Amino acid sequence: MLLVNTLLTNHDTWLHFQHCPDISMVTRKHNKASSYSRRVCRATSTYTHTRTHILISQLRTLLLIFGPSSSFNRTTPVYMSRDTSELTTTGFTVKAAMKNYRVVGPPPTGAFQERPAKPTTFRKFYDRGDLPIYLVHGTRPTITWKRAILVITSSESAEVDIETLDYNHYLPLFFDGLSETAHPYAFLARQGAEDLLDHGGDKILPVIPQLIIPIRNALNTRNHQVMCTTMKVLQHLVKSGDKVGEALVPYFRQILHIFDLFKDKKSKSSGVVRSHLQKPENIRELIPETLELLERTGGNDAFVHIKIMVPTYQSCVAYSP
Repeated sequence: MLLVNTLLTNHDTWLHFQHCPDISMVTRKHNKASSYSRRVCRATSTYTHTRTHILISQLRTLLLIFGPSSSFNRTTPVYMSRDTSELTTTGFTVKAAMKNYRVVGPPPTGAFQERPAKPTTFRKFYDRGDLPIYLVHGTRPTITWKRAILVITSSESAEVDIETLDYNHYLPLFFDGLSETAHPYAFLARQGAEDLLDHGGDKILPVIPQLIIPIRNALNTRNHQVMCTTMKVLQHLVKSGDKVGEALVPYFRQILHIFDLFKDKKSKSSGVVRSHLQKPENIRELIPETLELLERTGGNDAFVHIKIMVPTYQSCVAYSP
């Protein structure tokens, strides 16, 4: 029956069957025709499947460009969202020119976001008991300097004891603790640095290169309280010696970029209740105050180096023509 159907549907095979008495040749012709039919069917099925996918892709593109109109409501796939507010894209892309896409702005850079400080060497030395200070609790906490038998409080004359300390070792340690925000490390680091600057004298100038990295790390935390404390200690450092301001000029490129970033930034309320005797710390006031002090004590080249890092800074020194 299959042979008869093949002969009826294939004209060449039927003609060959009439003129060829050998039935084996007819069978081979039949097999050849069946193989050709299967190949044609597979090719047709593949073409139809590919063409269907192309039409679906074109329909999706039309829906994205012109939106889901009334004529497309019944043909809109179930998995496609009809809420056009969800279609967002970034700028300078092909989708940004499409009707139903909303161009969103760039993500925040986080330039003003606080950054966690690295573990400081100051905390490690204090917890281990290697620093010659300890905290005295009271209505107004103070620190006590201890060295051998002498016990000298910060309110008394401590010139003899503090001047005998190794400034190359202890002064960078206390400046490293300026990055701390936890109590009592923050208070001890600030008070200890101020005491060392008060009684350092000529020992401070050779240690200036070792203080740049701790100052830079403290400013890079972007913490307003840490930055205010560091700027006040920096002002104290500049006033501690005659040549200290000039020695800091080559290092302005490493510490003044934060000044340019926060010079117009409003200070956030830290949530701490202050008494009426405590002056609130404002970073917008401390930055120009510190820059003016650096210019006055930095010599003739100070303004040029400050202007490079803070382009909007105006000189506070009147130069004679």
